[in-house]
Order: sequence, then C-alpha cells, then structure tokens
Amino acid sequence: MARHYNREKELLNHKLQAGQCLFREGDEGDVAYIINEGLIEISTYIDDEHTILNTLTTGEMFGELALVDGRPRSASAHAKTDVTLTVVTSEQVSNRIDDADPVLKLLLMVVMKYFRSETGRVRSNQIEKDYSIEELTTQKYQTKIIQAIELIRLESDLRNGFKKGELKLFFQPIIDLKTNLISGFEV
Repeated sequence: MARHYNREKELLNHKLQAGQCLFREGDEGDVAYIINEGLIEISTYIDDEHTILNTLTTGEMFGELALVDGRPRSASAHAKTDVTLTVVTSEQVSNRIDDADPVLKLLLMVVMKYFRSETGRVRSNQIEKDYSIEELTTQKYQTKIIQAIELIRLESDLRNGFKKGELKLFFQPIIDLKTNLISGFEV
C-alpha cells in the first residue's frame, strides 16, 4: 500500500521513495512538480478500478492544472521508482501567468480546459488513445518548455539556498551620477 507523502519533507528535499503517494485525486493543489530523476505514475479510479493515465519521467511537469484553475487534483500521483522533484509554487506560476500576453493567457486557459475535459473523457471511457506530452506539443514549443522548466528549477534552487543559509547576499550601491547619491542597490 502506498504511503501519502509528508508535506514538510517535500519542501526540504523533494525526494520520494518508490511507492510513496505525492498527492491524491481530490486533494487541493498548492504546488506542481518537475521530475529531476525517476518515474511518476498518474492514475485515477474509474468504476472502482485503478486506471493508469500516464507515466512521467525526467524533465516532465505535473500537478500544474490545479495551480492554474484552482480546482482539486483530478488524479493521483505515486512514485513508481525513487524520485527527485523540483517544487513549483503557485506564486511562480501566477507570476508567469500575470506577466503573459493576454492572448497567451487565453490560450493557456483553453489548453487547461482541454486537459481537464480529456481527464473527464478518460474517466467516462469515451477515449481510446492515450495522448502523451510529445503528441500534444510540437518541437517548436519543446525548447520553450525546457527553458521555462530550467528557469523554475533555478528559481527553486535559489529559494532553497536562501532558506538553508547556503547563500549570502552582498549589496552594491547604485549611484546616480548626476546627483552623486545612492539611488538603489543590486544584489
């Protein structure tokens, strides 16, 4: 039987052992994840039968739907192998959505609605083909997705470094050359 993952540990080390449950269908979604190593199984129960929706691997993000649309998790996530994850906070996602072009925001909402409806179709057995990330995105967008994931990983690593005291800030004054006064600082 899978054990439900301890949220306190999650924010410290981002590791799961094989068989651990990260979240369950119906849980509130306050963070998403990027897989650094290992396999995550996304599953649900259809007609009281355990149904695997997808198996995700290194570099893939999951759990983001609940961050974007504010609805409960539509599936469960379990570690299929030992897993290392990067936590993506709702703040990180919100900031990027807020900064996005209005057309991109609309596109994002349409895509999220599509994924939610597909999960519903799988639940009601109206779909036969299992769509993968590769089939739903083109090569053109894969590079952008990889860059966005790397940026989120870097941001998470920096946050964790500050929390753990691994980084020390040094402030350098910015001088206004006209007035010869300090006008700000950079770190």
